[in-house]
Amino acid sequence: MCSQDAVSANVTRAPYSEFIVIPGRRYRFRVIGATCNHCYVRFGVEDHSLKLIATDGHSVKPVQVDYLEIASGERYDFVIEAKREVRSYWIVARGMGDNSCEMYSGLQLAILRYKGSNEETPETEEPGLIFNSLTRRWEVLNPQNSTCSGDGVCIAQLDTVENFDRRILNPDPDVSFTLTFGYTHPSVEELFKPNIYKRFTFPVPRPDGLLTLFWINNISETNPPSPVLSQRQDIPSDVFCEEGSNGVPQCRNQTTCSCFHMLRVKRGAVTQFVLMDKCYWLFHCHFLYHHTAGMSMVIQVGNFLDMPPVPSKFPKCGNYLPTDHSDPPRKSTIIETFISWLQNASQLIS
Repeated sequence: MCSQDAVSANVTRAPYSEFIVIPGRRYRFRVIGATCNHCYVRFGVEDHSLKLIATDGHSVKPVQVDYLEIASGERYDFVIEAKREVRSYWIVARGMGDNSCEMYSGLQLAILRYKGSNEETPETEEPGLIFNSLTRRWEVLNPQNSTCSGDGVCIAQLDTVENFDRRILNPDPDVSFTLTFGYTHPSVEELFKPNIYKRFTFPVPRPDGLLTLFWINNISETNPPSPVLSQRQDIPSDVFCEEGSNGVPQCRNQTTCSCFHMLRVKRGAVTQFVLMDKCYWLFHCHFLYHHTAGMSMVIQVGNFLDMPPVPSKFPKCGNYLPTDHSDPPRKSTIIETFISWLQNASQLIS
């Protein structure tokens, strides 16, 4: 894989990832937007069009495009027909977006090589940061800031080929939550005044008269005012939950818990975390570092008895789909960091 920095023009050289195809056959690829920022990545294959057949694991009516513009966490399945001249072609992934994205737009290259070609690298010049021939006249999927007209194909214009609950097309939702947020730039004086930071954990009224407050397992998102590891002495003791007889922090209030939980673990101890997924939905900001900073919450849909059962023949490892495929996959969006853009997930389909 070749990576290039747009500012310094430094190029990191490593062996190119190579995908070998047999002339006359079709191949299915899945590309994953393994990024964490707001910059898009433009993806394309030199002199080849991409037949989009699925997004986020769900099949759509095939759409022919020439390159994809992929946001963080998005997944697209497409088919490439190996019907070009027998040689090697560039596979290109380039950062793009606003000024900061263009300034630091990285570049990654791989090779699509036809079986029978003796070329180690394509005979054409490396596409570089300008994307060269991949930018001319061609159709793009998911164009940025587009009006969904002309040569662009927006996600909202894709048509599913799967059965779905058509109630979701109803413009009037059953329940609507308004989550407002904004940004503030406090002065230095405000930063050091007590009780200035507002936590905005206000109850949400419901039609039945009950108040709903967003918590994570009845534990608040209260963070200590200083880092626990390096400045423990600067944190008031009442910020921490009281330690129970079994060494587990105990809440002072059984209704809600607003103190900070801190577990003391002996050096060298092996700690096991058990996470039970029972249809609790993680609602988070799309930036990975925003998510880790706390811009997220968990929404529970239904009660425990409403949760769907485990699908039949559900595997314990490997593909998450059961062997009989009786239960359709649910839409999800994942972010996989520090994984190569060009995943070796090609599959011969004919």
